[in-house]
Amino acid sequence: MPRANAQATVLANSEDIRHLLGDLDQHAILDILALQPTVAQIEEAAVRIQGEDEVVARIRPASVTVAKIIELAGSLGLDEPYLDRGHP
Repeated sequence: MPRANAQATVLANSEDIRHLLGDLDQHAILDILALQPTVAQIEEAAVRIQGEDEVVARIRPASVTVAKIIELAGSLGLDEPYLDRGHP
């Protein structure tokens, strides 16, 4: 069950990470969870990694948390055009 922080934003859990970033190993999931990202931050990172962030990037830069998720994903080899292995 997602948890809410003091700002009433939903924090991501391991299922959210797997759904949005693919089937990661437990160590990678724990590294991402240590950042205490929201579901929205995981979604944003996935969009940016997929290269669909041109409009978002023009509006605002990635937050520190989103940038760290992207960095972790890159180190795991997830910076391919499509992260969700279930979709072409």
